Amino acid sequence: MDTTLPGNTFRQEVFQGLQCLINMPSQDILDTSYFPTGPMQITANSGPQSGKLVSTSRSIVILPIFDNTTLNTAGQVTIIGFLQAFVWNVMAPAVRSK
Repeated sequence: MDTTLPGNTFRQEVFQGLQCLINMPSQDILDTSYFPTGPMQITANSGPQSGKLVSTSRSIVILPIFDNTTLNTAGQVTIIGFLQAFVWNVMAPAVRSK
């Protein structure tokens, strides 16, 4: 990752990348109404399975969990685990005035 990008440029690129990842504005839908007594359900919102329950989605991401106390000058960290998450929506980055 290029950490030398100006803040707003980096935020805009992350925003656009996430939109593409989840196929926004036709992103899948996560129904949490059965949780915690039953499984959450994913409904496809595009493609050949549109409107049907599915067992996988482009909106499911795996995020690394790292120990920030191990950050060194080369930008390396120690990964201590992973978190599976569902990207529901992507909001436009706020524009900051100087």
